[in-house]
Amino acid sequence: MHKKIQEVIAPDLDLFNEWYLNKELPVKKTGDFGQYLCILFDLDLPKTKTGKFSISSKALEALEDSEAKSFLMGVGDLNESTILSVQKLWQADQGDDYIFNLSSKDHLKRLFFTKYGENPVSKTDKGNPQVDHLFLMNMEGKYEWVKDLINYNKLNKIKSTYMDRFLETHLGGVIYPSFFQHRTISGRFGSNLQQLPRPKEDGELNEVVLKYNNIIRKFFTSRDDCVFIDSDYESLEPHVFAHVSGDENLKNIFKNGHDFYSTIAIRTEKLDGVSADKKADNYLGKVNKPLRQKAKAYSLGVPYGLGDYALSKQLDIHQDEAKNLIDGYLNGFPELKKWMDNSVDQCVTKGFVKSEAGRIRHMPSAPKIWFAHKDYIMDNLLLWKRYHDSPKKYTQMKYLAKEMKNYINNSRNFQIQSLSASITNRACIAINRELKRKGINGSVIAQIHDQIIVEVPKKDAEECRKMVQFLMENVYKLSLKLKAPAEIGLDFSDAH
Repeated sequence: MHKKIQEVIAPDLDLFNEWYLNKELPVKKTGDFGQYLCILFDLDLPKTKTGKFSISSKALEALEDSEAKSFLMGVGDLNESTILSVQKLWQADQGDDYIFNLSSKDHLKRLFFTKYGENPVSKTDKGNPQVDHLFLMNMEGKYEWVKDLINYNKLNKIKSTYMDRFLETHLGGVIYPSFFQHRTISGRFGSNLQQLPRPKEDGELNEVVLKYNNIIRKFFTSRDDCVFIDSDYESLEPHVFAHVSGDENLKNIFKNGHDFYSTIAIRTEKLDGVSADKKADNYLGKVNKPLRQKAKAYSLGVPYGLGDYALSKQLDIHQDEAKNLIDGYLNGFPELKKWMDNSVDQCVTKGFVKSEAGRIRHMPSAPKIWFAHKDYIMDNLLLWKRYHDSPKKYTQMKYLAKEMKNYINNSRNFQIQSLSASITNRACIAINRELKRKGINGSVIAQIHDQIIVEVPKKDAEECRKMVQFLMENVYKLSLKLKAPAEIGLDFSDAH
């Protein structure tokens, strides 16, 4: 993949290569350039104690006349072909066949913004253009090789975040994870295993990325004479989302046993001839999988504050179409809109929101910002009209607007994410207590997202499987029944 990308972009790297080589190997008689010039011309010069060529005047005067001698003595210049030959010789010794670093944001910026003349989608707080994932998604429809770059970045992340870390931190082949109780606002346990990638299905990722994404969990195996009980809540956040919103149409999705994302897509886009029933022949996830995948982008994103611009970029559609999707979604679930508005009202009047389990998210600045600027703070156009004549003030107000939007988004998503975290945390406590009560030598060894993994002796596997599933499904009562099927396996992937 790396080689393929490099070969495609090679014809566009003339300006970049010139910039890079002149930066890393400036044309001067001292330093690496002078040394590689001596190598290129095979100059008969004495060596210093460190093994470098001595380019003293006395040593140079003893040489036959040449372009290199004149340059090193400061009385002549090198032609372009000689400079290029020296730079290529130096590059060959750097241990990399390619000058362009696909992982370097600086290199990518020079290619996209200098060579291709593209406009950035976003900028840093200091005003510098960014080449982030959103920008690359915006570019993949224009440059075919960008799709490979996105997959290359995913593979690099898998390698650096997981494989390299496991190899560096294991002790005798054993990884000892860390768990932290107070490092997240939502209340979810922080852990160096919390972000293990979820197993994906065919079609969700590039074939190569899928292979390595799904192999990570295979690395974690149970001890001899033990097994893992692996239980993962089915759509915990969507269940909690439907519960806290109070929208009966959302609740009925789960009460009817229908697929959440298919139902959202059907109601939002007013689709005919398809069903959200997974058993039906015309089940949307079977007959039009891309439409169901599309719904995943906004089903929880819209309640969390996803706007039409971000959604348009995410789905590669026009902003007007994205706005219609959001409007259609909220019209299809009217009580959801009321809950979203009530959450914002609590945020801007009280300066905090509380999850159903009692955890509080404090936002003390929200009321101050809102009541001072509520007429325009959430409208980018009005904000620009009011302050664009004063760049410094406009920058300050944009920062306040961004802060206010974060508060509003958090007023909604905190209630969902925090309650989901509380449910999972309470299940972990209940499971450990029950194992202790029964005298079983087992324990919860990992919590990954909404998944709980328990290690128990093989002889107690079936009893513990039933116990884990029951506790996870009943430790907290929602207006909807939770499902957390438990399986037995020998590694983190086997039973998932």
